[in-house]
Amino acid sequence: MDKSYYDQVQAFYDRKAESYDRKYKDDTICHIHTGLFNENDLDYFRDKLSNLNPSEIQGLLWKGQREIFNLLQQRCISEGEHLDVGAGHGGNAISLATSIGAKVEAVTISPVQIQIINSRIKAAKVDHLVNTKFSNILDFSSPKRYDVAFGVESFCQ
Repeated sequence: MDKSYYDQVQAFYDRKAESYDRKYKDDTICHIHTGLFNENDLDYFRDKLSNLNPSEIQGLLWKGQREIFNLLQQRCISEGEHLDVGAGHGGNAISLATSIGAKVEAVTISPVQIQIINSRIKAAKVDHLVNTKFSNILDFSSPKRYDVAFGVESFCQ
């Protein structure tokens, strides 16, 4: 891929950062992912979707976010080294650090997202556990070997 494509991807994430944060920030962490619901939730959607208000939809989205994070947390190692590919606003990396003490390298192509993640790392007091790296993952190299590498797609993709 040529440099102009990378520049376009970076510009997209830089531009989306503020609106994404404004809409989906939950407390001090912003990570919201959709698409994981159990069968009861699917039945609920089929039967009642047209009757849901925005607050109920938001609740279900946050429920999906928590379920995805719980699956991720189960696969991570508290004393291990982790790589968060496409870290977004740092929600997964910071949550892993605060919940199980995981060390995480959070990689993103967006300098705006790096600033957001760094401010949240400081607020969560996990500077010793989470590091940010500004890089396209295709160009990223590190002398570290990671125990777990993950990338969680969110709805905007």
